[in-house]
Amino acid sequence: MGLKNSYFHVVLLLILFTIVKTVSAQHYHFDAYSVKEGLAQSSVHAIQQDAKGLVWLGTASGLSKFDGKDFFNYTTENGLADGAVKTIFIDSTNSVWTGHIDGGVSRVMNGKTEVVFNLKADITGFGLDSENHLWISTFKEGAIEIVNPFHANKDSILFKQYKGQDGLSDVVYQVVPLKNGTVCFVTDVGVK
Repeated sequence: MGLKNSYFHVVLLLILFTIVKTVSAQHYHFDAYSVKEGLAQSSVHAIQQDAKGLVWLGTASGLSKFDGKDFFNYTTENGLADGAVKTIFIDSTNSVWTGHIDGGVSRVMNGKTEVVFNLKADITGFGLDSENHLWISTFKEGAIEIVNPFHANKDSILFKQYKGQDGLSDVVYQVVPLKNGTVCFVTDVGVK
């Protein structure tokens, strides 16, 4: 009886080893995209996908839009702010907001690309609160609240800046709107 039991355990171990070896031998396919394939620049800082399935990539040379086959690149010649695109936010109207190194904030809305405003600090992030106010975090210029971000005319956009003297901080790494309506700021002096 002991020999049959040992034989059974050996066969069972061989079967399990074969199954584990087969599962771990899966192969994955990756596509690599670079300037050669049409990407604006190989250094990518941010990536987001919009409601239409388009992929937006923030690069050191501007913004790239990828439809699964081709790239379309946005630069200052198309109306984008100067500097690398460090962060991307896509709002509920499918407008694409970009935050740039050196402080530019651009928007692609209804096919039109424009600089919304320029600050003297890197843009570090975006967040939309429960009242549809768009918050922008910056490195050394605090946080910006845009009250009417869906307004098509950039000259009519209303915003307010919050800095250290307002009890926040000049260095805001990220803005995080919570479901209960609270907006949290990750700063160099803690979460506010």
